[in-house]
Formats: sequence, structure tokens, C-alpha cells
Amino acid sequence: MKITWRFKDLIDLEYFLHADELDGDESTRKTAALRDREIYTRHILPRIAPGEPVPRHRLIREWLERRRDALKSDTPEVLLPGEAFTEIFRLTVLATIVFGIMSGGGLAFSLLRYAGTRPVNVSVYLSLLVGTQTLLVLLLAAGAVIRRLRRRPPFPLLYAAFSAILVALMRRFGRLAMRRVSGRHRNSLEAIFGLIRGKRRIYGTLFYWPFFTLAQMFGVSFNVGVLGATLLRVLGTDIAFGWQSSILFSADIVHKATKLIAMPWSWFIPPGTAHPSLTQIEGSHMVLKDGIYHLATQDLVSWWPFLCLSVVFYGLIPRLLFLAAGMLFKSRALARITFSHSRADQLVQRMETPLVGTEGEPGPEPPPPSPEEKTLPARPHGMPAEGRLLAIIPDDVYDDCPRETLDALTLKVFGFGIGDTLRLEGDSAADPDFLARLSESVRTNGNADFFILKEAWQPPIREDLAFIRNLRQAVGERARIQVGLIGKPAPDTIFTRVMEKDWKIWHQKITSLGDPYLRLERLVNHDA
Repeated sequence: MKITWRFKDLIDLEYFLHADELDGDESTRKTAALRDREIYTRHILPRIAPGEPVPRHRLIREWLERRRDALKSDTPEVLLPGEAFTEIFRLTVLATIVFGIMSGGGLAFSLLRYAGTRPVNVSVYLSLLVGTQTLLVLLLAAGAVIRRLRRRPPFPLLYAAFSAILVALMRRFGRLAMRRVSGRHRNSLEAIFGLIRGKRRIYGTLFYWPFFTLAQMFGVSFNVGVLGATLLRVLGTDIAFGWQSSILFSADIVHKATKLIAMPWSWFIPPGTAHPSLTQIEGSHMVLKDGIYHLATQDLVSWWPFLCLSVVFYGLIPRLLFLAAGMLFKSRALARITFSHSRADQLVQRMETPLVGTEGEPGPEPPPPSPEEKTLPARPHGMPAEGRLLAIIPDDVYDDCPRETLDALTLKVFGFGIGDTLRLEGDSAADPDFLARLSESVRTNGNADFFILKEAWQPPIREDLAFIRNLRQAVGERARIQVGLIGKPAPDTIFTRVMEKDWKIWHQKITSLGDPYLRLERLVNHDA
């Protein structure tokens, strides 16, 4: 079954994932785990044939539909963010089309004003309504070609400039906001800005395409307005066209220029209609001192088919082609989303991991286990079966960290066992050679993922965050980096529960990094 994602689906998905995340409270997570497991076993699993591979995008889409249905059944009047986006986008499309037609028609009407004393100057019409559009189309095409050759996403330079301005404004706003809030709220603001940066890394230029298609819709509507106004003036009034110049161009040069412009359509439209003939051009040459009374009407009206065809071939058709290309690239970008970021990992793991029992706060009753649960894989869909974590363990707890215990905990919490361990000594975090070894590990193993063990009772300091940033830079932007927290060591074990106040501090700091492929979890939970 083919699953098609739309922008409204992505927006609703982010809405539900964010609602589940909140501040990462443990009871909230347990409730979410019970609910998502129920969705999977009662609504998704029965529709999967035994042995059928389920792509991650289908699994998440099924979950999203169930969440929508549940919310709508409880509160039918609620308007989901995806629905709001769709409505706003439809209104924006309508406004863009109306504005494009009115602006194109208004400009054409103003250029085609004729009072019977001076014909409309075709050079002004061509320069403003065809020349400027041709220049824009060439710039747009050149930008796309250059980006393609440099193996970057095919978005134009204008978008890059707009994006840079938006980021600069966000940073400025962020700095102003940080000065006016207390330390606790500052951490929350940092986390919000981190979430926004993270979405950009997940979806890349995907959300650029709606704006690109809107711009092309405006271009199409503008040209439709120009054509409509031109035809109305030609059909409804007695209008004359002519040409003039202070530079002494000969009629022969103007004729050659019109033939050159008319090349795209002159091969299938008869001469005389495709462009004015040399005689008609000579007969429509305006000279101020001579007036217009000696000019023949058939020469003065011979220009309008050429002008309309110029607008069609240099304005309307390129915009239609760009509009089609924008819609095609948008569909491809939507189809290429992998849902491999940490929140998607957590969601799929919540659905596919059987629940073994709970303590503490009561939650909804889990569904009875199905026979299929006994054969479910421990690792969620989309995670590499051969993947093992490269564990980075601080020097002060390295000798007290049994490999078997750590392996069991990471397998349960993250779905990965431990492949190898590295001792992180005091100065290793900033050691280029240490980071180079990790980078080499990625190149050697291909899909290497990383695990960092941290003691939550020690607040995250600048060096901790700097190490995670350096690690991300060394191993690539899509390698999984998992951070597992433990509490204060007990006399017999270092694997103890994390205090909620310590968790919240770490959660805000890790979120502020804006890394969607970085995941933070407690290694020991209530039900451990």
C-alpha cells in the first residue's frame, strides 16, 4: 500500500510528538508508551501480514491517523495544526492568484492607455512586461543549475538570502529575549530555539517548496492578467501600437530583433501574425515632428499578436514549467523523508516493544498480549540489525561499569547493544585525535552509532555540550548519538534512578543543542 505524506501530516505529526515530549516527565512517557503500544497491537498489527516488512513511514502514518481519530472523537471541534495550515495555504493561494491577476492586468491597462494622439510604444511594453520576466526566469534557472552542479539542494539564491535574514532575526530576537528572562526560563527558551533548529535539519528545504510554488502561481496569474488586459483593450477599443527611439535604429534592425524574439513560435505561426513584417514595422515608426496621421492603421495594429505571444512564451509558459517543477520537487522531497531522527526512533520503539509491567503511577490498562508479540523484534523498524553502539564512558565510572549490565540496559532503552567501549579521560573530550578515531569508526563501520554515559546528578557543563557538538561534527549529522543518564552511584552499583530535577536540567540542555539525531534517555526507569 502506497503511503503519501502531505505537509499537513508532517505538521500534525510534529504537534503530537511535541505534545508527548513536553519536558520528558517520566510518568508522561510511561503513559505515552502504554497508549502507543495499544495503538500498535489493536490497530496496526492486525493489518500486517505475518512476515510482511513494514516501512517506517507507513508505521508512523498509521499511528498518526489513530491519534487524529482519537482526538477528534474526544473533541470534534478541535482544529489540528495541519488543518489550519491547509486552510491558511488555500486562502494564500487564492489571494496570490487574485493579486497576480489584478497587478498584471492593472500594469497592462496603464501601459496600453491610448487617447488617439500617440500610439502605445511597444518597446516600453516589451521591456516591462517581457524583459523583466525573462531576466528573472534566467536568474532562477541559472541559480538552480549552479546549485545542481555544486551538488546542493536546487533552491535559488533568493531563498538562501531569505533564510539567512530569518536566521539572523531569530538570533537577534533570541539574544534580546535571553537578557530579559531568569535563568530557568532562559533554559526553556534555549530548548525552544533548539527545537526549531532541529526541524530544519530533519526536513531541510522541504518547507521551501510551498513558497516556491506560491511565487510561481503569482507569476502565472500575473501573465494571465497581462494577457487578459491586452486582449480586452485590443478587442474593446481602437488601440494603435508603434515604436520610436532617440537612437537612429533602422526598421531593418527592429525587424531582425522581432524575428529573433519570435523564434519560439514563428515555426508554426504564419509570418505577419508571428511578428510584424518589415513593411509593417516601417509603417509603425513614430517620429514626433511628423505626428501619426501619415501612419496606416493596418501597420499600427499589426503588433498586438506579437506582444501577446511574447507574454505567453517568455512569461506564462516558463512560469507554468517552474510551477510543475516545484510541485514535482515537493513530492520527491516528501517521499525522501526517512523518519530516522530520535523522536521517530522513540515512537517506533514505544509501539513495537512489548510491555513487561509497571510500577508507580497507574495508567491505562495495556491490551492483552497477542501471539505475535512473542516474536516481535527487540529493535524497531528502520534500525540497522547489525548496528551496535560504540559506548563512550567517563574515566571515573569506567571500572565500575559492567559490560553485560550496560549492554542489557542499552538494548532495553535504545534497542541497541554495546559493540565496543571507549574510556573518556579528562582531556579526551577536546582531543582532536580522539575525535578523529571516532570519525574513522564511522567510515569503517558505515552505520556506527554512539552511546555516551553521563551521571545526571552532575549538571551538564559547557565542556559536556562542547564534546557532543564536536562528536556530531566528527561523525556526521545523521549518526545516532544516544546519551544515557544514571543517578548518584550506590555502594553496590552505578546504575541508579535519575532524580526528576536532574532529568529536567539535562533535558533542557540537550534540547537546546537542536540536534534531532541526539537522544537522551534514563538508563534506569521505575519498572527496572
